[in-house]
Amino acid sequence: LGAGVSVEAGAVIDENAVIGDSTHIGPNAHIGRHVMIGAHCVISGNVTIVCTEMGDHCLVHPGACIGQDGFGFAFDGKKVVKVPQVGHVEIGENVEVGANCTIDRGALGATRIGSHTKIDNLVQIGHNAQIGDMCQIVAQCAIAGSSSVGHGVIIGGQSGIAGHLNVADGVMVAARSGVTKNVNTPKEVVGGFPAMPIKKWRKQQALLSRMLSESKTGKKE
Repeated sequence: LGAGVSVEAGAVIDENAVIGDSTHIGPNAHIGRHVMIGAHCVISGNVTIVCTEMGDHCLVHPGACIGQDGFGFAFDGKKVVKVPQVGHVEIGENVEVGANCTIDRGALGATRIGSHTKIDNLVQIGHNAQIGDMCQIVAQCAIAGSSSVGHGVIIGGQSGIAGHLNVADGVMVAARSGVTKNVNTPKEVVGGFPAMPIKKWRKQQALLSRMLSESKTGKKE
């Protein structure tokens, strides 16, 4: 434990963990073996962190779980068997992780969260996902395993990104969108399900509304 570390009641810090100077560990938190947490971090109550390296000045809100196994299973012809998850999580500096978020460890390598990224409550980030710097991920989003999100990406609430996809730098994803293919154009704004350029999606919604109205009235508007 570094200088000025505070540990509240009920917290457990396992062997060989390293906690940086002036970091606060909240009540009933669990810091696993070999975890590294930087200086001036706040780990709130009931947080679990395992298999993780975290930079300085990070804030983890209550109930978040970081470094647990990702969803890795295979059917062997008779039953579903677990594929061992042996990677870890790397979190940069000045990252905020919302309440009850889950960030899975890598299956083999690392799940990475870039510096200055802000993650809202109830966000799921799958194993081996790569999140760039200065991203904003709003509540109830899910990013599937092995997807790569560039720097400065903003993802609206309740949106999902399918696995093994790439999202370019500066992309904005409208709330409740489903990204099912690569978004390769930097700073593009997409929306809808499946996600598409926002202007195209708005035109589709307007056309659908008009068609439904005409079907009810029998008249063209």
